[in-house]
Formats: sequence, structure tokens, C-alpha cells
Amino acid sequence: MAPIGLGLSKLGSFSHAQPKASDALIAGALDLGVNLFDTADIYGQGQSEKLLGLALRHRREQAIICTKVGYKLSKRLKWAAKIKPILRPVIRGFIGSSSRAGSALSEIRQSAISQEFGKAYLSGAVDGSLRRLQTDYVDLLFLHSPPPGAPLDEAWDTLLRLKQAGKILALGVSARTLEDAMLFAVSPHPNVLQVPCTQTGDQFSALCALATRNNKGLIVRELFTGVRPVDPHSRSQALRQPFQYSNVDAAIVGTGNLDHLRENAAALSESTN
Repeated sequence: MAPIGLGLSKLGSFSHAQPKASDALIAGALDLGVNLFDTADIYGQGQSEKLLGLALRHRREQAIICTKVGYKLSKRLKWAAKIKPILRPVIRGFIGSSSRAGSALSEIRQSAISQEFGKAYLSGAVDGSLRRLQTDYVDLLFLHSPPPGAPLDEAWDTLLRLKQAGKILALGVSARTLEDAMLFAVSPHPNVLQVPCTQTGDQFSALCALATRNNKGLIVRELFTGVRPVDPHSRSQALRQPFQYSNVDAAIVGTGNLDHLRENAAALSESTN
């Protein structure tokens, strides 16, 4: 696995990454040696997985696919996904007209999703992801931001059965916060934790130590939060920082711009040589 992964949360969304560009983005990532792709069943109302599956249909064996389950779309969001090709130009203009408009759309989207970790739902969600991804297995399946204290025994039993059936190779938790990740780090079930990493302070160090003691790998995201896009040095520093910890396996960079991905991959390569 390459130390940098491509985050696909915006792939297939109303405002980003037109379908025609997805093949070039993912093929370009593979050509750079970036073979880790991070998506989720709710990204783009399922379109992110679909576009990734299409792009990898002849290169599946070269990729490491991570996806997430646990969020449930409302009926209105599912309906919106069906007419997305018609709505996309209108929505893009709406978002571009005002930053408040973009925030309002995000709030509407958040209000139309809920969480579900029951057996029937998770089994169907995994099968749906496999269908959209055009594959019979995912390399790493995350529970998507489960709240601390949520009853997850049924969820883990379900996912372990799916793993035994060969549909999942490894299990993980994509945690909302470092505090949440600390709780899941002592669970026997996840192999990997995906965590936000806006800074590598004492709390992140403590999580790394706890994860090491419990044999958990770490994948980090949100490295550039608060970093000015025009400051390449700061972005490079933010990208390199987590790798001072030996159990950080990869950093997810969310971008639809291949040039940005190329710059990030080069910066990380320089720091490890």
C-alpha cells in the first residue's frame, strides 16, 4: 500500500468531479503509484463508488479499495441521486453563487441521513457497495463514524460473517474524532482506525501508542484543515507530520485535481527518501 491515498468524498457529487474526469483521475493516481482509494456508500449518493468501480473495471487487482457503511440515505436523497445528471448544472450554479448556498445544501444533506448498524441493513449495504464497485470484495470496510456507546455487537457479528465469506478482507472504524478513536482502539474487532489528523499533538501521540499496544493500523485524514492552499510548504509539512509515528500506514488526500495529487505524492516521496 502506498503511503498516500486518494479520498473520493466529492467524486460524483453535484459540484465536483464530472463522470468523464473520474477515469483520468483514478488512472492517473494508479500511474503515480497511489493505489489506495477511500470512498463510502453515501458519497455522491452512491455515485462515488460507481465511478470508482467503472474506473477500476480493468485494473481492480492494482487497487486497494476502502469503503464505509453505517449511514442511511433518506428516500428524498435516493430520489435526488436518480435525477442528479439533470440537477447538476443548476446545483453547481447555485453553490457557485454564494458560500451560504453551499452551506445550506450541506445542511440539507446532513439532515437527510441517519445511522443504522443492524444486521439486515449492513448486509444489504455491503452487497450494494460491492455491486456499485463492480467487485466481489473490498480490501477494507469501515464502520462509518459510529457514536461511542452505540450497540455494535450485531454489527461486528455481521461484518465478521461477511469477512469469512470473502466479501471483506479487513475491518475498521472511521472515527469522527480522536476521542472516539481512543475508545475503538481497545475493541478487538477493527484492524484499522481512520482518524482526523489536523495536528499531531499529545492526543494523537496517545492514540498512536494505544493503537500500537492493540495492534491497530492507522489511516489519517483531514491533514490540510486550516492550512492555506497557497502555501505549499505548510501543506507539505502537514502531509509529512503523521509519518513520524510508525503505525501510521497512510494519509488520505481528498482531491479531484490530479496535479494536486501529484504534488502531494512528490512531497511525501521526498520526505521518505
